[in-house]
Amino acid sequence: SAVSMQDARVAAAMCDYWTAFAMRGDPNVSEHTAWPRYRAEHDTILDFASSGQLLARPDPWQARLDLVERLNRH
Repeated sequence: SAVSMQDARVAAAMCDYWTAFAMRGDPNVSEHTAWPRYRAEHDTILDFASSGQLLARPDPWQARLDLVERLNRH
């Protein structure tokens, strides 16, 4: 199957982030959206959207994952 332009953009960005992280220990590269630093109180993720956009936003699964974590403790 053919690779869409969105797929190619996401793949290239992901490769850039991984390469920067491997080389410097910091995934951020100037030409892309900043990869948010992890903070438990904010739980912000970098969403590689299928549209090709890179969005730093709150984790949409946070409430569900927190619930599963609490249930697994008991």
